[in-house]
Amino acid sequence: MFVIFLCNAIGYRAKFALKKKGYPYSWFSHHFRDFKMIAQAISEEKNEEEKAKLKKVRLMLYSTPVLFIIGAAFFFRVSQQF
Repeated sequence: MFVIFLCNAIGYRAKFALKKKGYPYSWFSHHFRDFKMIAQAISEEKNEEEKAKLKKVRLMLYSTPVLFIIGAAFFFRVSQQF
């Protein structure tokens, strides 16, 4: 359960970064568009410090599908035992 919460927190961190930079985002849908928008924000960013922050956000965002699948598989396995 914690892993799924963590994935959501990372996703919303990316949305806040996109909002700050003026890129399109949606709080409740178009989650996969965030991957494209973060990449676009990185390529257009001139400030190296901000670019490094966005790259960290991108790395975390790219890890969320894997974490989500692991969390869901674990939850499914645990729920099958009861």
